Amino acid sequence: MKWLRIGGVVALVCALVLVERLTGLSDQLSREALRGHVAAAGPWGIPLFLAVFCVALFLHIPATGILFVGVGVALYGPVAGAALAFAGAVLAVMFSFVIVRGVGGKPFAEVKNKYARRILARLESHPIWTVIVMRLIFFVGAPVNYALALSSIRTRDYVLGSVLGMVAPTVVLALGFDVLIAAF
Repeated sequence: MKWLRIGGVVALVCALVLVERLTGLSDQLSREALRGHVAAAGPWGIPLFLAVFCVALFLHIPATGILFVGVGVALYGPVAGAALAFAGAVLAVMFSFVIVRGVGGKPFAEVKNKYARRILARLESHPIWTVIVMRLIFFVGAPVNYALALSSIRTRDYVLGSVLGMVAPTVVLALGFDVLIAAF
């Protein structure tokens, strides 16, 4: 069964490469084509990028952060693209936090279970460092945003920890995408 699943993944990748070659989809996703699409959006290009980033992360679209760093680098180059992706990441995690906190409140703050309390104690004693570590590991992960929004963490600590913790992953991803884009 394991080999059947691996074979299925290989077949899927081969099918996607074949579709890309036959349709010329990569021509529409080139750096120049993407820049053209953003330029066609005029002054709405960057705000649209940021808004779509926020909505995609809130809806928990897989690999949202990685995708938007890649698109930012493809559109604007490694420095401006990374800066735009970083701004989008900060806005997106704040957007998710505010909505989830507004709807769900802080129910994790009232948990009585001793195991859950032990986990939450670290967040309560060192909130900024905890968020930094979570961002270094999970980057903009939607489940992290939801869990932190439902905890007792102060908004200020959440934002500061997120900003500090997302710098390194954004830079590493941007450099990686710049190398990949240059290779193709």
